[in-house]
Amino acid sequence: MLDFVKGKIFLNNHNPLGYYISAYSNFRLYSFLRRKQIENKYKPFRYHMLNIFRIQQGGKKMPQMNSNQFEKYCEKMEKVLWDDRKCLEAFKEATFVIDSVVENDYNREVAKRKGLVESINNSL
Repeated sequence: MLDFVKGKIFLNNHNPLGYYISAYSNFRLYSFLRRKQIENKYKPFRYHMLNIFRIQQGGKKMPQMNSNQFEKYCEKMEKVLWDDRKCLEAFKEATFVIDSVVENDYNREVAKRKGLVESINNSL
Protein backbone atom coordinates (compact mmCIF):
# COMPACT_ATOMS: atom_id res chain seq x y z
CA MET A 1 0.00 0.00 0.00
CA LEU A 2 2.80 2.40 0.88
CA ASP A 3 4.45 1.88 -2.50
CA PHE A 4 1.09 2.48 -4.21
CA VAL A 5 0.53 5.90 -2.62
CA LYS A 6 4.15 7.03 -2.38
CA GLY A 7 4.62 10.12 -4.49
CA LYS A 8 0.85 10.51 -5.03
CA ILE A 9 -0.37 12.09 -1.79
CA PHE A 10 0.67 15.09 0.30
CA LEU A 11 2.45 16.73 -2.61
CA ASN A 12 3.31 20.43 -2.36
CA ASN A 13 1.12 21.37 -5.32
CA HIS A 14 -1.98 19.61 -3.92
CA ASN A 15 -4.77 21.73 -2.52
CA PRO A 16 -4.94 20.91 1.22
CA LEU A 17 -8.73 21.34 1.13
CA GLY A 18 -9.02 17.79 -0.23
CA TYR A 19 -7.25 16.34 2.80
CA TYR A 20 -9.42 18.43 5.12
CA ILE A 21 -12.62 17.24 3.40
CA SER A 22 -11.44 13.64 3.61
CA ALA A 23 -10.64 13.84 7.32
CA TYR A 24 -13.77 15.82 8.18
CA SER A 25 -16.00 13.40 6.23
CA ASN A 26 -14.53 10.52 8.19
CA PHE A 27 -15.06 12.41 11.46
CA ARG A 28 -18.69 13.21 10.64
CA LEU A 29 -19.52 9.64 9.60
CA TYR A 30 -17.85 8.21 12.68
CA SER A 31 -19.77 10.63 14.92
CA PHE A 32 -23.08 9.51 13.35
CA LEU A 33 -22.12 5.89 13.98
CA ARG A 34 -21.04 6.62 17.54
CA ARG A 35 -24.30 8.47 18.33
CA LYS A 36 -26.26 5.63 16.69
CA GLN A 37 -27.80 7.96 14.10
CA ILE A 38 -26.52 5.43 11.59
CA GLU A 39 -26.74 1.77 12.56
CA ASN A 40 -23.53 0.04 13.67
CA LYS A 41 -24.03 -2.68 11.07
CA TYR A 42 -22.62 -0.17 8.55
CA LYS A 43 -19.38 0.35 10.48
CA PRO A 44 -17.41 -2.22 8.42
CA PHE A 45 -18.52 -0.34 5.30
CA ARG A 46 -17.53 3.16 6.44
CA TYR A 47 -14.78 3.62 3.86
CA HIS A 48 -17.15 2.52 1.13
CA MET A 49 -19.69 4.99 2.52
CA LEU A 50 -17.11 7.79 2.38
CA ASN A 51 -16.49 6.99 -1.28
CA ILE A 52 -20.24 6.89 -1.96
CA PHE A 53 -20.59 10.26 -0.22
CA ARG A 54 -17.80 11.69 -2.39
CA ILE A 55 -19.38 10.43 -5.60
CA GLN A 56 -22.92 11.47 -4.68
CA GLN A 57 -21.92 14.96 -3.59
CA GLY A 58 -19.03 15.73 -5.93
CA GLY A 59 -19.50 13.43 -8.90
CA LYS A 60 -17.74 10.31 -10.16
CA LYS A 61 -14.95 12.16 -11.91
CA MET A 62 -12.55 13.77 -9.45
CA PRO A 63 -10.45 16.63 -10.84
CA GLN A 64 -6.69 16.70 -10.37
CA MET A 65 -5.82 17.83 -6.84
CA ASN A 66 -3.73 20.71 -8.15
CA SER A 67 -6.46 22.14 -10.41
CA ASN A 68 -8.87 25.02 -9.84
CA GLN A 69 -11.81 22.66 -10.43
CA PHE A 70 -10.69 20.57 -7.46
CA GLU A 71 -11.44 23.37 -5.02
CA LYS A 72 -14.99 23.73 -6.39
CA TYR A 73 -15.37 19.94 -6.23
CA CYS A 74 -14.41 19.99 -2.54
CA GLU A 75 -16.61 22.98 -1.74
CA LYS A 76 -19.70 21.01 -2.83
CA MET A 77 -18.91 18.40 -0.19
CA GLU A 78 -17.92 20.98 2.39
CA LYS A 79 -21.36 22.64 2.21
CA VAL A 80 -23.04 19.31 2.96
CA LEU A 81 -20.60 18.41 5.73
CA TRP A 82 -21.22 21.70 7.58
CA ASP A 83 -25.01 21.22 7.56
CA ASP A 84 -25.95 18.59 10.17
CA ARG A 85 -29.26 17.64 8.55
CA LYS A 86 -27.89 17.44 5.00
CA CYS A 87 -24.81 15.56 6.16
CA LEU A 88 -26.79 12.90 8.03
CA GLU A 89 -29.16 12.60 5.08
CA ALA A 90 -26.24 12.16 2.67
CA PHE A 91 -24.69 9.38 4.74
CA LYS A 92 -28.07 7.68 5.13
CA GLU A 93 -28.34 7.74 1.33
CA ALA A 94 -24.98 5.97 1.29
CA THR A 95 -26.46 3.24 3.51
CA PHE A 96 -29.15 2.65 0.88
CA VAL A 97 -26.42 1.98 -1.68
CA ILE A 98 -24.71 -0.43 0.73
CA ASP A 99 -28.05 -2.17 1.37
CA SER A 100 -28.59 -2.63 -2.35
CA VAL A 101 -25.26 -4.37 -2.93
CA VAL A 102 -24.66 -6.48 0.20
CA GLU A 103 -27.95 -8.39 0.16
CA ASN A 104 -28.47 -8.30 3.97
CA ASP A 105 -24.96 -9.61 4.69
CA TYR A 106 -23.24 -6.93 6.80
CA ASN A 107 -20.30 -9.13 7.78
CA ARG A 108 -16.84 -7.53 7.84
CA GLU A 109 -15.67 -10.05 5.26
CA VAL A 110 -18.25 -8.72 2.80
CA ALA A 111 -16.81 -5.22 3.26
CA LYS A 112 -13.38 -6.56 2.27
CA ARG A 113 -14.45 -8.28 -0.95
CA LYS A 114 -12.81 -7.01 -4.12
CA GLY A 115 -16.01 -7.03 -6.10
CA LEU A 116 -17.83 -4.78 -3.63
CA VAL A 117 -16.22 -1.59 -4.93
CA GLU A 118 -17.21 -2.48 -8.47
CA SER A 119 -20.77 -3.31 -7.39
CA ILE A 120 -21.04 0.01 -5.57
CA ASN A 121 -19.67 1.97 -8.51
CA ASN A 122 -22.09 0.23 -10.88
CA SER A 123 -25.03 1.15 -8.65
CA LEU A 124 -24.13 4.86 -8.60
